[in-house]
Amino acid sequence: MPEATIAVVLYLVMFDIVRPGGTLPGLADVLTQAASVAGGGVAIGLAVGWVTYRILAHIDDHLLEVMISVVLAWGSYVLAERLHASGVLATACAGLIIGNYGRLFSMSPTTRVTLGAFWEVMTFIANSFVFILIGMQIDRASLGRHWPLMVMVVALVLVSRAVVVFGLTPIARLAGWSIPRSWLHVLNLGGLRGSIPIALALGLPPTFPGREMFQTAVFGAVFFSLLVQGLTIKPMLTRLGLVGADARQSEFERRMSRAICLKAALRELRRMGEDGEVSPALQERLTQEMELEKELLTREIRKLQEGHDFLTRAQEVRARRRLLAAQRSAIDDTFRRGLISEQVLEDSRREIDSLASELEVTAHLPEESKAEPGRSGSP
Repeated sequence: MPEATIAVVLYLVMFDIVRPGGTLPGLADVLTQAASVAGGGVAIGLAVGWVTYRILAHIDDHLLEVMISVVLAWGSYVLAERLHASGVLATACAGLIIGNYGRLFSMSPTTRVTLGAFWEVMTFIANSFVFILIGMQIDRASLGRHWPLMVMVVALVLVSRAVVVFGLTPIARLAGWSIPRSWLHVLNLGGLRGSIPIALALGLPPTFPGREMFQTAVFGAVFFSLLVQGLTIKPMLTRLGLVGADARQSEFERRMSRAICLKAALRELRRMGEDGEVSPALQERLTQEMELEKELLTREIRKLQEGHDFLTRAQEVRARRRLLAAQRSAIDDTFRRGLISEQVLEDSRREIDSLASELEVTAHLPEESKAEPGRSGSP
């Protein structure tokens, strides 16, 4: 179960305790309530997600399927909240069903592309909206009054994360899991906080005691997380040797970029010669220099590719993506000019999206298990 959903459940339980009129229950009552809220949310989400998955299996309309996914997200949350369960968990579990089983077994390639793009935009809008709201809610004077609290909260968050990551490692190793120490440092630093804690803080009612203090503390923790941890995670990964481009890959890309620059320069030189901006003699001399360098680069690129099929494969995947995107743009333009019917447009889109989906799958397969991806010919 993701830690964010656990945090939401604990937030709901603790909110019932500390709100005006709330009572302090025993540990058994707290655990029972948390299990009830979480279990109910999971059960509702799985049930609603499975029903929606079965419905989508009988529909082949990407716009309608996108709308159904919106109704699923909203409806599973509302239903769970009405039944006093976790709406967040219900929505998350319903999304897991649709995002895995539904995406693979009940959606066409066109629907998968459309659905992914739609929810990517919606996620960006929601995150932006949440951060704008917290910026409008926080008073600058409040930041000055509560800065010691913000420092304390940041310290507690960092310490608790370190205790969990490094404290549970011996247990994981006893279970047979081998976790490199470098990974532990990344797990510790990578606990970024973002829109979920801000949304929970904004959800406190205006009459809640200490609402401003809570929101300021959350803002401080999130700000530190995104600014400090977010900006230092990449240097740490590089320093630990966990990321970084392969030396041959980097050299290949440098040669490719230089070759592209030379081709652009040759085109510009031809234009300058046609416009009379350079003399024919100078144009010929510069052309010979750049053609010689381009020929040397071509030989170096071929030498780099020899015995390293992953370089050619990566280049092929990029080329096929560009070709498929060009085909989709061309078929849309053909329809706008009235040369084909809407049915032909949908059929062509579906075929192109199917090829794109197949390409993305084969691009991540090992070489020995990879089949030839769909060719980027005309649909």
